[in-house]
Amino acid sequence: MTKKRKVQIFIDLAMTILLPLLMAYEMIGKALHEWLGMVMFILFVLHHILNYSWHKALFKGCYTALRIWGIVINLLLLILMIGLMVSGLVMSRYIFAFLPITGGRATARVVHLIASYWALALMSLHAGFHGSMIMGMIRNVTKTSGQSAIRTVVLRSMAVIVVLYGGYAFVTRQMAEYMFLRSYFVFFDFDEPIIFFLMDYVAIMGLFTITGYYISKLFHKKTCKRR
Repeated sequence: MTKKRKVQIFIDLAMTILLPLLMAYEMIGKALHEWLGMVMFILFVLHHILNYSWHKALFKGCYTALRIWGIVINLLLLILMIGLMVSGLVMSRYIFAFLPITGGRATARVVHLIASYWALALMSLHAGFHGSMIMGMIRNVTKTSGQSAIRTVVLRSMAVIVVLYGGYAFVTRQMAEYMFLRSYFVFFDFDEPIIFFLMDYVAIMGLFTITGYYISKLFHKKTCKRR
C-alpha cells in the first residue's frame, strides 16, 4: 500500500469518526463542535485534493449509471459542505467570532440543520458506493482470501442487524423530520449517555452505507452511457 493511499484511508476514517460526534453538537458543547467542524472541512478539502485524479477524469471515459449516481452525490456533497461552512461562519461564536458578520443567523441555522443531516446520509451512501474497494482493503489487511460460506453468512447477518437497527434509529431520532425541515429544532435528551446517541447515529450511517453498497451492486453491470 502506497503512502498516499495510507493518508487517504486515515482521512476517510477520521471523517467517519467525526461525523457522529458533530451530530451530537449540543452534547459535546458548541465550542468543540465548531473546532471539529473546522477539522472536518479541512479533511474534506484534503480528501478532494488527494483524489485529484477523479476530478481530472470527470469528463472522460464511459458514463455508467453507477458513475452518474456517484457524480451527482459528490456534487451534492460539495454543495452541502460549502453550505455548512458558510452557515457555520455566520453562526460562529468562538473560532470566527471576530468576523464582522451581522444578521442572517436564523437563515444560517436552518441551512446548517438541513445540510448536516443530508451530508450524513450522502457521505454514508458515498462510502457504500466504494464498499467493494473497502472490502478488498480489509481482505488485504487481514490476509483473507478465497470464499467462505460461514464468513458470508456472518457478514450478511451483521448487515441485516445494522440495517434493521439503523432504520429503527432513523425513525426514533426523527432524522427525516430534520432532513425535510418538518422540524426546525433538534431534540436532545441530556440525561441520555452520549454513547447511546453515538451508537444510534453510527447505525444510521451503517444503514445508508449498506444501502449505497447494494445500489452500487445493482447498477454495476448497467449499460454504459456515453456523452
